[in-house]
Amino acid sequence: MENSEIIKAVSSSRHGLLATITRNGAVHTVLVNPFWEDSHNAIAVFSRRKSQKVTNLLARTAATLTLIDGSKYFAMIGDATVVDDPAVVTDCFAAFAGKYNRVPAQADDRVVIFVTVERTLGVPF
Repeated sequence: MENSEIIKAVSSSRHGLLATITRNGAVHTVLVNPFWEDSHNAIAVFSRRKSQKVTNLLARTAATLTLIDGSKYFAMIGDATVVDDPAVVTDCFAAFAGKYNRVPAQADDRVVIFVTVERTLGVPF
């Protein structure tokens, strides 16, 4: 799948479901506000350092971001990295603000999750 199709899908959807794997192998799924981050060529999601999704990703990088539009879905499967570098987090604010028309709340424990897509399921919309 071309990045342009992934960028279009992420750009057109306000919310997504991010699924990670817990320590005991269960799937942990949460509602997120994904956006495309050009400088990292990846889907990005803001989070807090001590969130369950971050804890899961630090142990196991597998992640699936699913976008839903009525009865259609588009799942993007790959690996995720958690970045807590304040400069990188701040750099991502512009991409988030461009999509959502607001800046995320400031927090000392803010991190950004980058999802690199390896394969997809469903059809982008």
